[in-house]
Amino acid sequence: MTKGCARWRDDLAAFVLGALDGEDRVAMKLHLAACPACRAAYQELVPVRDWLTRTRRHLAACRECRAYYEDLVYPPLARQVPTGRALGIPGVQGGGDAAGGDVVHVPGNADPR
Repeated sequence: MTKGCARWRDDLAAFVLGALDGEDRVAMKLHLAACPACRAAYQELVPVRDWLTRTRRHLAACRECRAYYEDLVYPPLARQVPTGRALGIPGVQGGGDAAGGDVVHVPGNADPR
């Protein structure tokens, strides 16, 4: 990418991921047709996009890998968000955890207890 292409840098990743619409998408296509440096940068990002797509599909199908991924991205302790009594908010009712406070679990994550 050249200095003149700096304005395209952020949009290039969005374009590769299919997140540009309308005029922005058309403008990027025209720019890539005319700019060998940006076209080369696009070609470097395509394998990353393909890898992300394969990973997303695999995580959707494989419970064991999805659990491992969630533990990496959302450590078990971070999945618990104390609420109500645990924060000392008066008048909040609800069942508590073993420590006496209410716990909210992030949807889609297994109960870490």
